[in-house]
Amino acid sequence: MVSSIKPLRADTRQTRADILQASVQLFAEHGFAGTSMRSIADAAGVNLASMNYHFGSKAQLFSATFQHCAAPINAERMQGLEALEQASSAPSVADIVRVFVDAGEIGDAKWARLVTHIFVEPDAFAKPILEQTFAPTVARFLEALGKALPKLPPEVLTLRFHLLVGSMLHLVRFDTPLGVKSKRDKLASQKSNIDELVNFVVAGLCQTEGKI
Repeated sequence: MVSSIKPLRADTRQTRADILQASVQLFAEHGFAGTSMRSIADAAGVNLASMNYHFGSKAQLFSATFQHCAAPINAERMQGLEALEQASSAPSVADIVRVFVDAGEIGDAKWARLVTHIFVEPDAFAKPILEQTFAPTVARFLEALGKALPKLPPEVLTLRFHLLVGSMLHLVRFDTPLGVKSKRDKLASQKSNIDELVNFVVAGLCQTEGKI
């Protein structure tokens, strides 16, 4: 049976790419409320009709923009986990955590700002976007961690993974502690930050339930 879905023309793909590129820049700088469809259209060099045709509403465009930025990060995480599991039948908690947190987003200024903006939006707006973007990847990593930590109840593991994400996002936004000016080389600092994040998170994940 021949598919009825026609491939996007080259000029159509380019228009979508131009709109997304402009959206990333402006949503990262000004947030959802502070960015108009007109300003994105002007930056992308397209008209509003084209914007509506490709993405619909501003909310739909923001969602598409967020998912566009997250897609390579999710892909890197999933590929890394797959490679890890192929290399070992029982990957360590530290190795699994490192694959998740060391996925290129630390230090990306636009991504950091975009993440910051979505977390100040109302839950009714932000949560569906976050779940649609990250739920499959998170479920896959929870499965891997569940095998590495079989004695930890699933609900406890899920909460601890939630705290892992919070720690990681804080580091995405602020790569040095408040009040501290880093004099280290940026790449060396990034590696050190990730190492310490992995150490911190692994200690929390592996903690005996209920023990303080």
